Amino acid sequence: MDTISSMKIAILSDVHGNLLALQAVKADIEGWRPDLVVVAGDVVNGGPNSKACTQIVKRQQKSYNWQVLRGNHEDYVIEWAEAGPGDLLTLVELRSSRDAQNRWSQLYRERVLVGEISTKKAVKEFLSAPEFMAYLDV
Repeated sequence: MDTISSMKIAILSDVHGNLLALQAVKADIEGWRPDLVVVAGDVVNGGPNSKACTQIVKRQQKSYNWQVLRGNHEDYVIEWAEAGPGDLLTLVELRSSRDAQNRWSQLYRERVLVGEISTKKAVKEFLSAPEFMAYLDV
């Protein structure tokens, strides 16, 4: 029998700081006892418990060899943090503004990912964008 076809593999992603969901999935995984667990990114950003979720995933990675991939939201948090704490707080608060989210996603895809500008410059440009000013009601 082929080794791969007989393996039990669990794949989880898009936790986005939802601690209760992660705990429930972790319990299911522990009960199912797969041969391999892959966390396909986006453990952080969105829910209120990104730190706790990250700690759980890191603990499972160390203790049970969970394979962890960094998702785009981990990239966003790392890059936004480089922009400075004030800008990071502002960007996190903007999650409630769909127009601002769409503008940031467009700016990030079109200018940062292709290397045209740095994330820090993109944050500064974003913070002066009309969608951001509308969010602030300026």
